[in-house]
Amino acid sequence: MALAPTDTYQLEKGIWSNADFEKMGWHDVVVHAVAFDTEPHELLFDVDYMFAWVDPSPPSESFSFWLAPATLVFHEVWELKIQYDASLGFQLQGIVRGETRLRPHPVPEGRKEECRWTLDGNEGELSFWATGYSQFVRHQPAHHTSQSYSLVERGGISFERSQTPKQPIKITTDNDGASPHRV
Repeated sequence: MALAPTDTYQLEKGIWSNADFEKMGWHDVVVHAVAFDTEPHELLFDVDYMFAWVDPSPPSESFSFWLAPATLVFHEVWELKIQYDASLGFQLQGIVRGETRLRPHPVPEGRKEECRWTLDGNEGELSFWATGYSQFVRHQPAHHTSQSYSLVERGGISFERSQTPKQPIKITTDNDGASPHRV
């Protein structure tokens, strides 16, 4: 979604799911960390989700963004394949929801439908079968000049599953204007 420089983004809800897939997009979303929760077979990503791109405000030629830290959780993950070809970092180009099947693995609730998910990145690709996802927005989106927050700005790595997003992240700089700090 593109906004004019004078527009403000209003968060629709704090938890998104595969039912919202058609409204969501992960182009240029930075992944800060990945975790595996083996007991419930969950694959977790700590991301800075971009809710909207903001058109440049002349004389600037650069876009800015409405973004927030979020936890993306894929549920009941099986057959994970990772192809990674970089020294450090992972930035998504998109997420593809592919073919569906009835899970061949037995579960107490019976056989479930699952999809093939592919996370395309600049540095590689992850693909797996999962029953769906939930994305938990940890902070209200804030207008930011970069496509992601630094680890200092966002307060480190987190896989928190917030029910209600906290206040937006506020950034200040040192007196020299060089070092960002979270307030």
